[in-house]
Amino acid sequence: MEINLKNLIKTEKPHTLILGTAGSGKTYLVKRLIADISAETSDSIFICDPQDEYQSLVSELNGHTVRLSNFDPCLNPMDADIDFKNRLVCFDLSGVGHSSRTAAMLTVMESVWIRLSQSRAADKNAWYFFDEFYQILQNEYAMKYFAEKWKRFHNSCCVPVFTTQNTEDLLCSDEFQNVLENTDLTVMFKQARCCKDVLAEKLGIPGQLVVHVTNTSFGCGIVKFGEVTVPFTKIS
Repeated sequence: MEINLKNLIKTEKPHTLILGTAGSGKTYLVKRLIADISAETSDSIFICDPQDEYQSLVSELNGHTVRLSNFDPCLNPMDADIDFKNRLVCFDLSGVGHSSRTAAMLTVMESVWIRLSQSRAADKNAWYFFDEFYQILQNEYAMKYFAEKWKRFHNSCCVPVFTTQNTEDLLCSDEFQNVLENTDLTVMFKQARCCKDVLAEKLGIPGQLVVHVTNTSFGCGIVKFGEVTVPFTKIS
């Protein structure tokens, strides 16, 4: 089945989780979404980029990049060096070491949240793309903070689109269940075979559909929107 995932997300503006192994199509879909939103709207776009995946696109779209490093793993949310006048702001965390990554992610999330509060007051729409958020799971406080912010996005002017691999670890987290309860759309690309039973149980995926995420190729998977779960065979 062919589903226009880009148009579905752009039109419905749901809380979106995109899950999949490396090379399954997650980043490809997100990059196309960002490019479309930039070209078709005047919405603000924020990106948390832990692995330097989006810098070429941000440059092409004349966006602003904030680079964090081991020497400066955190930033002042009100730092004047962040050009929030540019509607596309990307936080590059690729220079932050593993031990400081969670703290840097939380600081970025808080910086964006402050900006979103200002945008809501000005009645401006925004999109927040956050890559590889599984790393937040490594700290209990960080996961609780993330779960609370995810729920509060429903009362903001922002559409969160969060992507990650390591799905099995996420689904086994109690806090992540709170995230799932406040998620409107889940896009699942290829998953590790060991995840299939957990996926079926935690996400309520019928057994006959699990094959579409455990034995599939690039750009194929399952989309769960509300109570409806259907497979897709390409990214439109």
